[in-house]
Amino acid sequence: MSTSLRVVPLVAPEVTALAATCRELARAAALDRFEIAVQGRMAAGINNDNDLRDTDDLNHQMVLQRDALDHARKDCDPRIAGPITAAHALHKSLISTVKPWKDRWDKLISTCDRLAQEYKRAQRELKERQQREIDRVVEEQKRQKEAEARALLRAGEVTAAQSLIHEAQTTVAPVISTATPVLDHSSDRKVWEILVADPIAACRAIADGVIPVSAIKEWNKSFLKAEAKSRGGLNWPGIEAWQEDAVTHRR
Repeated sequence: MSTSLRVVPLVAPEVTALAATCRELARAAALDRFEIAVQGRMAAGINNDNDLRDTDDLNHQMVLQRDALDHARKDCDPRIAGPITAAHALHKSLISTVKPWKDRWDKLISTCDRLAQEYKRAQRELKERQQREIDRVVEEQKRQKEAEARALLRAGEVTAAQSLIHEAQTTVAPVISTATPVLDHSSDRKVWEILVADPIAACRAIADGVIPVSAIKEWNKSFLKAEAKSRGGLNWPGIEAWQEDAVTHRR
């Protein structure tokens, strides 16, 4: 009789406990119902300020549930008492355990954020169009009064002409407020986005000292290794390539 040995990776008790906590948090929060609610909001859209407030309330509840997951993960994080490598591995396992649940909340939150931003943008664009139309009408009225004033001057009716000129000069277009409702749980802010439109120009600027080299987070080592393999080494400025021993497992 022959026996076989199978190596089964051990699951840390913290990971097992956190997985159970995640399932319980999702059940208690009715995550599946939130997903249905967000689907309904996507189908109906945000059509007025009341819908916007309702979406803000919905999103607030989802943010709280996502925070609860994060707190549960932090409660399980290892206290650095043993080997740092083991603590790091456990930390990564805990993050991986929470990730599927957190991703579901993140998706719902980002969907509501997008719907709210689309509504606010549409409202701003509508009010801007209305403002341009009001400005156009007021300018047309001012031109008409100025034309009438010139006609009155030609007719010698100076007092009436001056009155019309004064009206034209003091006429001001009413201003439509473009502010959206103040929400209880969220506010708008501006964030910067970056596009490297010309990588070659950016590299030249780094070489010239215009852009700090820290603008590059990491090099594409997979590409560099492939180039070194195909070329039998690399002789590129600032880059060193060498070979190290490795083991290949046949299957």
